[in-house]
Amino acid sequence: GAECVLADHEEWLAVDKPAWLTTQRTRASRRLSLEAALRTLTGCASLVAVHRLDRETSGVVLFAKTPEAAARLGRIFAEGGAHKRYLAIVSPVPLNPEWEVSGFLGRVLDPRRYRFALRDEPQPSFRFSHTRFTRLSDDGVRARVACEPTTGRTHQIRVHLAASGTPIVGDVVYGGAPGVR
Repeated sequence: GAECVLADHEEWLAVDKPAWLTTQRTRASRRLSLEAALRTLTGCASLVAVHRLDRETSGVVLFAKTPEAAARLGRIFAEGGAHKRYLAIVSPVPLNPEWEVSGFLGRVLDPRRYRFALRDEPQPSFRFSHTRFTRLSDDGVRARVACEPTTGRTHQIRVHLAASGTPIVGDVVYGGAPGVR
C-alpha cells in the first residue's frame, strides 16, 4: 500500500519492496508484481521500475513516472552513477574483513531452478560483474556483510558471496546454511 512509498517526486517514486514479491512481472510468473500494484495505487499507467531486486530480496526500488524519467534514470544506473548498498547475513563468517569478487556472470543450465555461475574468463552471454564486501559484525557462526555491487547482474551478490565461500543464510540455490531469508 501507500505505506511502502518512501519518497514521491514528480518524476519518480522510491519504494520499500518487501521480500518474496517480484519487482516486475516475468514470463515464468503470473504473480502480482510491485510495479503492477503501484500502477493501480498511483493511477500512473506509465510507471516503470528503473532497476530490479530479486524476488527474495527486500529493499528500496526506484520507479520512473514517465518514459523520459525512465531513460534518464536508466542512464544513471547504467553509467554507475547510482550507489547501491545491500546487507546480507552469511555463514560461515568471512575470513577477511574486506574483500572483492569479480568475474563473468551468466545463466547456467540447471533442470531444477534458475541459477547463475561465475567464470574467470569471458564466455558467450556471460557479463562482467564486480562487488565489494565488508564484514560489519559476526557471532562466530554468521556475519552481517555490507555488499556494494559496481555492476548490476542478476543474482550477482548471491553468486559472489557463494564464490567467496560464505553464502547468504537461507539461500538454498547457492548453498546457504539453513535459515530464514
